[in-house]
Amino acid sequence: MRILGIDCGNVIFHGFGRSVPGSLENIRKIVQSKHFDKIYIVSRARIIAKYYYLARLKYINFWNYTGISRNDIYFCRYDEEKAAICKQLNINYFIDDRFEVLRHLSMVDKKYALDPKLAKIKRFAKSNSDVVIVKSWTELTPLLIRSSD
Repeated sequence: MRILGIDCGNVIFHGFGRSVPGSLENIRKIVQSKHFDKIYIVSRARIIAKYYYLARLKYINFWNYTGISRNDIYFCRYDEEKAAICKQLNINYFIDDRFEVLRHLSMVDKKYALDPKLAKIKRFAKSNSDVVIVKSWTELTPLLIRSSD
């Protein structure tokens, strides 16, 4: 089975602002491609951020537009807790913007860093040699669809 996990912050939308360019359209394209058996949203969020994320996803009509179920979102309080969620859900593909998160996901076969900060690339790249770095959703989507064949 091919199961994809997607972070929220700086992957779907920026903090308290606009959507990451191409995120909604490309997530929809990935869902419609049916290359993944399941797609989950897995994000680190404290209590206030959790409610903000849920409100923001509702406001941008994320669930209807992308086709991902409202029941397929999971939150954790700390970066390293994403690993337990990924293991529980059998996630084997994961998209995040932070290397410090991806390094905890040893059970995930394919890891993608979406537009990580340059300083973080220099600091974490050697310890995350199995991470594919991409600059945009436009670059990422063909890799996901092709790699899941």
